[in-house]
Amino acid sequence: MSQKRTIKRGVLLAVLAAFTFPIVDLTATPSTSADGSLTVGYVDLDALLEGYEKYQKVNKDFEAYQATGKQKILARRFLTWDEWKQLDSLEERIDKGEKLKDPDAKEYARLKNLSEGQETRLKELQGIREPSDDQKRERQELESLEKSNSSRLQQLGQDLARKGNETFSKLLAELQDNVRKAIAETAQAKSLKLVLDKKRLLWADATIEITEDILKLLNAH
Repeated sequence: MSQKRTIKRGVLLAVLAAFTFPIVDLTATPSTSADGSLTVGYVDLDALLEGYEKYQKVNKDFEAYQATGKQKILARRFLTWDEWKQLDSLEERIDKGEKLKDPDAKEYARLKNLSEGQETRLKELQGIREPSDDQKRERQELESLEKSNSSRLQQLGQDLARKGNETFSKLLAELQDNVRKAIAETAQAKSLKLVLDKKRLLWADATIEITEDILKLLNAH
């Protein structure tokens, strides 16, 4: 969770590759049957994901989850353990849909912004060439607090990452299934015998691309 990430296309593309076909020699595979009907088509998976509305929503949700997780971590860098637990409790109430009222609302705002202020103060203290004894003591306290929180922050990041992976892996599996079904349905509707990934083709006539047909089917649901 220390770095902001998005659901990369490669994740879903790798999954989709499990049911696409390997490179074939189109010169040996006729694209039409004896009666002239189309039997081969190809899909541009990059364009498919760009236009797949549910995928784009999941991607945005994942980015929002990452951003929220980062904020949770940064907000706890300079909190005491009691302050940490208090912020956890207030956030849990908010996550359950409760709208905090004063004094809880004010305390939540104070705790959420406390670390940012403490970090600014620490930088100021570190920039003082000849600090007083009180300033030295304050600096040491802040540095010690940040250091003592490091292991808990690391664990929090791991927990958030695990929860995110579990949640969004299920969503990606659902998207994979949707795409598989849409490809199969489109292929059956067009009486196709073979559907290929555009990236694995050396060349193909644009008339046999079925990406837009699949997208219409996906976004209709």
